[in-house]
Amino acid sequence: MKKVFVIISLLLSLYACSEDKVDYGFGEYYEELATCVSDHTFLLDDGTYLIAENIDPKYTNINEGDRFYLMFSFLERDIQAKERTIKIHSLSK
Repeated sequence: MKKVFVIISLLLSLYACSEDKVDYGFGEYYEELATCVSDHTFLLDDGTYLIAENIDPKYTNINEGDRFYLMFSFLERDIQAKERTIKIHSLSK
């Protein structure tokens, strides 16, 4: 009986330690510092251009050359591309 209890306890503890991927509604999102190239285009330090699908109208003070902290999601899966389309979740100078 003790062996059954030990086996069940071990299985339950392994199940509790399994990794759950939690989706908070954003999917995978990234945080990067980027330089503004134009009103909808940002340049990362590694040379990747991010083309924003959306920019909230409250961000009216976007000037070329400004640095921004972006929280965003990629809209396509091609990780080798040097131009990638993104959806911005947060933008701050």
